[in-house]
Amino acid sequence: MIEGTITRFLLKTETFAVIIIKTPSGDIKALGDFCNISEGEQLLVKGIWQEHPKHGPQLRVHYWEKEIPSTIYLPFH
Repeated sequence: MIEGTITRFLLKTETFAVIIIKTPSGDIKALGDFCNISEGEQLLVKGIWQEHPKHGPQLRVHYWEKEIPSTIYLPFH
């Protein structure tokens, strides 16, 4: 599994996206059937590396999940 933060969308539809994920070892391009994701969110992704002739290496994601924050701020009223 690769863990990282979504830094940019290169393409986004309701059910598919090409995204840039910042990881501890560098940025990666990932594409897959993503929905309800936003820039700045943490993801865990799993997939197969592919070499695109024009766009270079990219991860074809087969499984992903949003990371749940370790702390949640709930303001008191």
